[in-house]
Amino acid sequence: MQSILAFFVIIVALATFAHFGQLPEGEEMPQPQETPSQTTTSVPTKTQTFLKSPNPTPKPPTPKSPTPKPAELKPTLLIDTYIISGPKEGEAIGDTNKVIFEFRGAVSPKELENKLTFETKIEGFDENWEKTSSKKREINLPPGPKEYTFLVRAKVNDSVDSTPAKRTFKINTSPYFGKVKISSLRVGSPSYPPLITLSTYLKTEEKIDITGWQIRGKRGSFNIPKGIEKYHPF
Repeated sequence: MQSILAFFVIIVALATFAHFGQLPEGEEMPQPQETPSQTTTSVPTKTQTFLKSPNPTPKPPTPKSPTPKPAELKPTLLIDTYIISGPKEGEAIGDTNKVIFEFRGAVSPKELENKLTFETKIEGFDENWEKTSSKKREINLPPGPKEYTFLVRAKVNDSVDSTPAKRTFKINTSPYFGKVKISSLRVGSPSYPPLITLSTYLKTEEKIDITGWQIRGKRGSFNIPKGIEKYHPF
């Protein structure tokens, strides 16, 4: 049975080959076609020629600006001012309206002391500073009670002491101080009483009453009990 089945399979295989395996008449097996060889065409290369430029004229070197010298530093000036005589601080002056102040200055460097000058001012009397090369100032102030402040400052050229020396004082004289003066004296005797003659320097229509005034001298003082006006017709 197995041999019959094997024979049948072989017959089927041969029949299949006979039907599909043979080519029709007049046809040949296709042959592979030769691929024509490809020819390469060389492309000429373009040659570029570069002309060498002539050497440029060198520029002259830029001159360097000179280095500025540092500014010379001026020596620092130290200036001080001192009052060495005159009315004391807060002093009241009742016997005169004339005051005298003496002062001096100091400067560093010390070599500049010969260039020292001064400026003075009295607050309540002067409007501006007064320049002077002296070391003293005498002032005749108006009569009448009033407070003043004396200021003085040393200077060298344009440099000034920023902290002036100062004294505050008060003139405590009568408003008529300097307007009435003693012109003559007569010593008293058994026959004549003492007599003091006064001269006045008053403005027109200005009058004063000297009753109760005190006259002081080296030997003492006394009060005027009664003042009368005496005319000299001749």
